[in-house]
Amino acid sequence: MKESFHSLLGRCVLPSLAALMALVILAPASAAADTTTTFDVSGTASANAGQSCGNNCTFSGTLTVDVAAGSLTAVDITFPGLTAFDDVFHSNSESSLWTIGVYNSANDMLTFALYTSPTEGSLVGLTGGTIFGALVLSTTTNPPYLFNEGQGSITAQTPEPSSIVLFGLGMLGLAFVFRPLGARA
Repeated sequence: MKESFHSLLGRCVLPSLAALMALVILAPASAAADTTTTFDVSGTASANAGQSCGNNCTFSGTLTVDVAAGSLTAVDITFPGLTAFDDVFHSNSESSLWTIGVYNSANDMLTFALYTSPTEGSLVGLTGGTIFGALVLSTTTNPPYLFNEGQGSITAQTPEPSSIVLFGLGMLGLAFVFRPLGARA
């Protein structure tokens, strides 16, 4: 009787328990990945007020969007010589555009408009877009315009190769657990 109990435990209960644990662990991650997308932001702007980069200053960063709800969840954009813009104060549809306003820790203000794709003026299902009219205003300098005429793009980030490999290994592990009983001998 002891052998059959261990046999039953090894053949049925433990693999089922392992599969259940894998599903419980992977389910929240896959649900979040389906609705939240991080986009790379890049572009150029003209500098004013003594910024050293001239007429073609580059800016870059990320936007994180809940594409199911159509809401901006995080921003992290940097311009030369300034702290990162990461405090969203405005994110709204205005006709065929999406407008975004963000502060940095020095209370400088970044505003820009975004042509969204595939649906104009919406972040639902967002796959990318074009930035235009980026403007950075300072609350401490005169003149207040630090950068203007900003333009650029946002593109969805591709998964890191290590994430894809890890997912593949997980799938192989699940396949091993659920292989036919005759192959386990």
